[in-house]
Amino acid sequence: MKNIMIVVMLIAGQAHSRAFNFILDYIGGTPPTNSIGGGSLSNCMFAAAQTWALAIRDQGTMLVHFGWDTNGGAYSYMNAQGGSPDRVIEGTIMFGTKPGSFTWYLDSTPLECEQATNYYVHADNIGGGLINDARYMTWPTTNTQFDAETTALHELGHLLGLVYGYSNYVAQSQNTNILITSGQFAGSVVPLQSGPNGVVAHIKFMLISWDAVPLMSSGTPNPGQRIFPSDLDIATDAQISGFSQINYGLNPILGITGPVPQRDIDPTSSSKKLVMALSWIQPLGGVYQVQQSSDLYSWQAASATIMDNGGNYSAIIPYAPTYSMFYRLKR
Repeated sequence: MKNIMIVVMLIAGQAHSRAFNFILDYIGGTPPTNSIGGGSLSNCMFAAAQTWALAIRDQGTMLVHFGWDTNGGAYSYMNAQGGSPDRVIEGTIMFGTKPGSFTWYLDSTPLECEQATNYYVHADNIGGGLINDARYMTWPTTNTQFDAETTALHELGHLLGLVYGYSNYVAQSQNTNILITSGQFAGSVVPLQSGPNGVVAHIKFMLISWDAVPLMSSGTPNPGQRIFPSDLDIATDAQISGFSQINYGLNPILGITGPVPQRDIDPTSSSKKLVMALSWIQPLGGVYQVQQSSDLYSWQAASATIMDNGGNYSAIIPYAPTYSMFYRLKR
């Protein structure tokens, strides 16, 4: 069967004329019979590549072969590196169909995220100031399938830097961490997972606190959960591969149908404030209120002014130690 080639090229105006390009090469395999969602692996890969291309604005091209095989789970590997700067220029990602292993949720509208009911953001300080280290959404489900787009995002994240055999990764991971040496988060020390055979090409799961969930950790996503690249994930790959034109602070485009918890700390402010920043694909009517909670069960109104900039909502929330765990925008 002839391969399907998809080129992801994102150029967003003159101010951001650079773009990293992915050439996606579907190499086939037998799709699983027990997936749900009505979508395709190609659509999920395209959405994942588009998300990473929004974060990395350097010029460059990577050829990515992807498809199905009979192993369990998913895996990726580097085929070739080269260029200047020296980066991964070709890689492979395979999604497993082994019975009893992962089964897949193939979202039919992976760029819209309209099923989301909760959106979480978290930040920690790992030596270079506060850095976002979790950005994910959840939705109610009784199914046990894992989100293929999250897996595609994770495996592309490997090929963008955290990948075995890539000389830059090998050189920079000798101390079981990656030191961010330049840019907005310079001084951050990113701890890597370690195992019996040494360092593992994953960010250490829950590295500072229980709600730090980097995309590039080794933790397995829950059913009904989509994890996006956090600033920590982006900065780590940028350090390893020498990317310098970086767009931090990505927010997924949400079709919001319910409450949206979100938590983050403003790294640009000298005072303790919490920031909420959301966007969605269609305007929703009604009155919005910022609420705060320490346990995700009991919610109270927060003192905040909500600003609407053409459908992009934001709010500055005064620091409240009692209710500083979680925040949501309630309609």
